Amino acid sequence: MMHMKSKPVTLSAGLAHTLGLCENGRVIAAGANLYEQCNVTYWENIVEVAAGGGHSVALRADGTVVAAGSNRYGQCDVGNWRNIVAIRAGGGHTVGLRNDGTVVATGSNLQRQCQVSTWNDVVSIAVGEVHTLGIKTDGTILALGNDTDNLDEVRGWQDIIALAGGLYYTVGLLRNGTVVFAGDRVTTKIDVSGWKNVIAVDAGESYVLGLHANGLVSVTGKTNVHQVQNWTDIVAISAGGFHAAGLRKDGTVAGAGAGSDGRSDLSLWRLRVS
Repeated sequence: MMHMKSKPVTLSAGLAHTLGLCENGRVIAAGANLYEQCNVTYWENIVEVAAGGGHSVALRADGTVVAAGSNRYGQCDVGNWRNIVAIRAGGGHTVGLRNDGTVVATGSNLQRQCQVSTWNDVVSIAVGEVHTLGIKTDGTILALGNDTDNLDEVRGWQDIIALAGGLYYTVGLLRNGTVVFAGDRVTTKIDVSGWKNVIAVDAGESYVLGLHANGLVSVTGKTNVHQVQNWTDIVAISAGGFHAAGLRKDGTVAGAGAGSDGRSDLSLWRLRVS
């Protein structure tokens, strides 16, 4: 039996839906449900969630994984995964980090984003729309996927503590609290060069969120979620396709961005018990 944190509270925004992991290990969802990706309320003992293009994935406390939603590419074929400690969901693929530092992936492999069977000594994983990323124990960056994402540049990064991927780009959080970018800067209009004191980053379709140590949030790129810059007391962020979610210290949730389907209508959510 694996021992993992007992009271997780976090968010994950997908292309058109949002997942919230409550303190009691249950999951709530909002947004588009075309593929039943929001039918997650029966899940229990969950310690991490990941929202993808049209699917939802959750990690149980025992290291197994459950999924719901579109399985067009096999992205929900996670029922036999074991000893998983972290999960990520891309546009059409799902990636899991095992407790021995190896990585497993399933789903769309058109850009070789699922060819992770040789990866080892990995301590952190991330995904973009069509690429997969990993950080090894020695700080080396692993990257697979669309070559237009400038993955060769990403592989050369150093002193990175976290990665996030969007559509044809990647951002990396450095140990000193600054952020680096590789990919399609012209189309996305992303500029993270002036960011400081950042403790977390996440990537949407064509925009990047940065959470600062003072609880404020920065945003850059081709986006309609500029209102996140008015958020305060934020402790966790998640960037969806065209919407964003932020978790406050008190367990309430802020939402911003597009979607009449309710993907960003999170004002009534409370993930932490007062």
